[in-house]
Amino acid sequence: MPPNHTPYIEIDLDKLVHNLGQVRKKIGASNSIIAVVKDNAYGLGAPVIAQTLEKEGVGFFAVACMDEARELRKYNIHSPILVLGACSQDDIVWASSNGVHVTLNDIAQLDLLADMDCMVKLHINVDTGMGRLGLFKSETDEALEIISSSGNIELEGIFTHFANADAPDTDKTSLQNMQFTEVLNSVKEKGLSPRYIHCSNSAAICRFQIPEGYYIRPGILLYGSRSDPTQDFDIDLLLIASLKASIIKIKKVPAGTSISYGGTYTTQEETLIATVPIGYTHGLPRALSNRGEVLIHGRRFPIVGKVTMDHIMIDISSASDIAVGDEVVAMGKQGNEIISPDDIALLSGTVSYEILTWLCNRIDRFYYRNNKIVCHEKNIHK
Repeated sequence: MPPNHTPYIEIDLDKLVHNLGQVRKKIGASNSIIAVVKDNAYGLGAPVIAQTLEKEGVGFFAVACMDEARELRKYNIHSPILVLGACSQDDIVWASSNGVHVTLNDIAQLDLLADMDCMVKLHINVDTGMGRLGLFKSETDEALEIISSSGNIELEGIFTHFANADAPDTDKTSLQNMQFTEVLNSVKEKGLSPRYIHCSNSAAICRFQIPEGYYIRPGILLYGSRSDPTQDFDIDLLLIASLKASIIKIKKVPAGTSISYGGTYTTQEETLIATVPIGYTHGLPRALSNRGEVLIHGRRFPIVGKVTMDHIMIDISSASDIAVGDEVVAMGKQGNEIISPDDIALLSGTVSYEILTWLCNRIDRFYYRNNKIVCHEKNIHK
């Protein structure tokens, strides 16, 4: 068992595989997956997550930067990797010899790429309405001309990113898709045949029909959460990550005692307070102050006072069977009760992406298959 005197994260790889299966049911047999494992697989540990997915037949991964691609190669991930963000010349040279694809996010990058003394596997990012990165539709013809005349650029892929796919009553996704289709037609007219065409993120997988042969880019679905915690996306997901610690102190305080910074909570009667070494430095949002709950012995208990950097205080007055050393679940399942990243996001006024990526990199992560620890990543990315 993991040590429980300090915070730690448990990740159930069997549930990751379950969620992958649910995504595959949604997309059909003709569509393949580019698993998004950027930002340390949304805080859960990209190397082990990617190793597990690759063993389950996922043959392509997307990351945010070249350092993340290097890390996956270090951990013997053999599938192609797409870097979604910016790359330096040194990055591109390394990518060329390591099966890593790069993204064209700005047409000004093409001159640099065309002058490289190495083959560049390129994906064009088309900005159809996200307003973040990528080429406008009006820029793509020029880009395609340069790529066609270049001897060292292979157009491996083309993609866009839907900005409103989680909204069930919007036509923006259809308009974005229409623009993307027009660009694809221009690509075909110029005799180019990119192998990887992709546009559907997690929300779009649940909301829209995936064109035959397209690749899809699931991220948050694989990790057991929804792109919008307020909506139902009609997919059977399982929570894969838990944040746990144990009680380190229990004390009985009289009525009128202020708890934590600022005195935002004052006991109304004699109260039993348990202190748990989890705080916002570990990824538990400060917004849960006087609002959130934890699980102890499969029951819910309230967080009282402000969440501090390293600790929370819990009112356990309603129980008589709790002791120092007992397991506390701040996120995860215990007994029949569950506190999910979506639950925490709703209370915090945010999304589960943020909750998961907040998980501190210095916390030990224990990975399970068949209820047994198969990997212990200690202080990853220290």
